[in-house]
Amino acid sequence: MSVVARRPPPWIPPEPLIFAQASLFASWVLLFLAGARGAFAGSPIGFAWVHAIVLGWITSTALAFLIHVLPTFTDVRLKFSRLARGSAWLFQAGTVAVVVGFAVWIPRLVAGGGAAVVVAVALALTSLLATAVSALRSDDRTTRAIARAFCIVFTILIVTVALGFAMSVGLITGSAFVARLAAVHGALGTVGWLALLVAGVSMRTYNVLLGRSTGRVAHIATSSLALVGLLVWIVGALLINPFVATAGGTLIALAAATAFGATVSALRRAPAPHRLPREFVSAAAFWLCVAIAFGIAGLLGHGVTGALLVAVLLGWIGQNVNAHMMHVGIRLLATLVISDDDETRPIELLDRRLGVVSFALWQIAVACAIAGVTVSSGILLEVAGAAGCAGSLAMLANVASAGRAAAGRRSASLRTVTL
Repeated sequence: MSVVARRPPPWIPPEPLIFAQASLFASWVLLFLAGARGAFAGSPIGFAWVHAIVLGWITSTALAFLIHVLPTFTDVRLKFSRLARGSAWLFQAGTVAVVVGFAVWIPRLVAGGGAAVVVAVALALTSLLATAVSALRSDDRTTRAIARAFCIVFTILIVTVALGFAMSVGLITGSAFVARLAAVHGALGTVGWLALLVAGVSMRTYNVLLGRSTGRVAHIATSSLALVGLLVWIVGALLINPFVATAGGTLIALAAATAFGATVSALRRAPAPHRLPREFVSAAAFWLCVAIAFGIAGLLGHGVTGALLVAVLLGWIGQNVNAHMMHVGIRLLATLVISDDDETRPIELLDRRLGVVSFALWQIAVACAIAGVTVSSGILLEVAGAAGCAGSLAMLANVASAGRAAAGRRSASLRTVTL
């Protein structure tokens, strides 16, 4: 009796990535509806959009990638891997409930979804934190530093989602503390969780995407300035002290400027031939520069919070996510379709024309979204939503094309083996 070896689970679970792309498409639809209704900032549909982006798209992608990234960076086997992978389903269900609850304004549904998200994140972080803590005992100094950085962002993540759940309960009870903590919740999630994670992970993944990293010194400066600035800003916000909050915001702006300079330097010396990820990283650097400009305007007293948030989430962080999907995501697809040890380069599978179309539509969408929020233009938000939907569909078509190309390579390989 022959025993068929069971195929190991994919190095990155594909289901959360599929959910993330569905959430991204939904966010463009929500943005279009916000434009059509003439309501975005501070509106239920605006809250739904933010959470579809932050939870559904970016965090879902990040948690899936971390299952591979954390063990790779620290050279420590992932602890409780089934817990990390299984928690994704609860996270997705909770995210859908939060987004729908905001969109149709049912606070109890938002709170229920928030509770599910908190539990799911706690389960995922049980695995990820256990792995990071194990890496803290490494003899290698760099490994310990990486583990400490991950411990910080993981802690910020759980605080952020717990605070979000507490605020959702406040919506039901009508507590006044919800509005006061909203800015802190947003800053923790955007700067403390996402920005610090992107800055830290990209230091190493840019070696793959570009062939050149942003550099250790620049990374330390960026992360340190951002973390200290975030803490100072939170103190200022809680104490309602504009001077302290401005000081914290200035440090965050300096961190962003450092990250921008390091990224431009890496791009100028990048030898990697895979152009699509490099183009998305270039776009991310451009939108980071735009975000810095809005941040400075905000420090000077101008009301540009909405535009700043869009520039950071869709522009800088979003284009970095796209860059990674167009390399790491396609590598994952190749291993799923061809074989676990396949080493086909993504550039050999992707369609260059679809890549250009998706890239162009994405930049149009981000530009119109920022402009629409800045000048409160419903038409621009509708254009942004339509262009974003089209860009997402073009990217999906490119992924499907890559899948067909991978299937063709697998068939050719099998014919060769048979012969």
